[in-house]
Amino acid sequence: MTTSWLSSHKQLLLQQIKQQTLPHALMVTGVTGSGKLELVNWLAQALLCQVSFVDETNGIVPCLQCKGCHLVKQASHPDLLHVELTGNNVGVDQVRALGRFLEKTAQFGQHQVAIVHQADRLTESAGNALLKTLEEPTKNSFIVLIANDEQRLLPTLISRCRVVAIRPPIGEDLLQELGGQSDDPFVNLSHLPEITDPKIMAQFHQTREKFHYFITTTHGRMALLELLKSNDNSARWLEKIITDLVRGQSQWLHVEPTNVSFTNDLTKQQFWQIYNIIKQFNQKSAKLSQFNREFGLEKLLVDIQMILQNKENEYGTALS
Repeated sequence: MTTSWLSSHKQLLLQQIKQQTLPHALMVTGVTGSGKLELVNWLAQALLCQVSFVDETNGIVPCLQCKGCHLVKQASHPDLLHVELTGNNVGVDQVRALGRFLEKTAQFGQHQVAIVHQADRLTESAGNALLKTLEEPTKNSFIVLIANDEQRLLPTLISRCRVVAIRPPIGEDLLQELGGQSDDPFVNLSHLPEITDPKIMAQFHQTREKFHYFITTTHGRMALLELLKSNDNSARWLEKIITDLVRGQSQWLHVEPTNVSFTNDLTKQQFWQIYNIIKQFNQKSAKLSQFNREFGLEKLLVDIQMILQNKENEYGTALS
């Protein structure tokens, strides 16, 4: 995937490296597929390169040829630590290991770099432990947090980091970058993977088909639940799907045809109720690190079914 939109971020980071003003802690945010990992890996290589050079156009650039660059590429550099997801969260023991790593002297070069992947999955205790590390930085050490949704992080963590927000182009500009075509004027960042990854696109279309069938017939709830549980993005997809249906009902957007015939059209009130409880689910999921996603999804579909059957909905009480 072409990621030309990263160029301005690289130029700024290169300037900060050259001027020795790069912040001790950075947070790189953006939706899946926006290029976060590419930028962070590039930054680690720039910091750990042994033969960084200067040219008039780009400033300091990783040479990609020295031993340091090769070790970064092979994920075996002794001064580079990757903290990755184990299970559902990033735990406190992993963050404490990060702290011990940064207490050591760099073995191979001048800098140490620690990258926390999926930082929005930090448990509360892990977040507090990381906060202590950020408050007492060691010399020539850099911590980079990668997050899809920074709203799930402690505000105090965010305040200790320089946020690098990656925002690829949208709409027709995005399609031109990717060399694709679409009749959807609402192409936006949150659905970049559906444009670029055929496997994810197929999962999205399957989810949409089953959700359309469910809200039309009130059948197929368990099959839809299993599908939603299998993909971390599925609840956000539901929000897009129901939004597109509302747009279609209001003739704002031509909704792609599906195998489902809408014989029982939903009222605007039902659409709005369904949209609200899906949005509530996503907000709960984002804010609560210990949120039981499987239970929440099951309750979400039950409550949608109750709306479709004109029964009282108690969704807010159940998740509060």
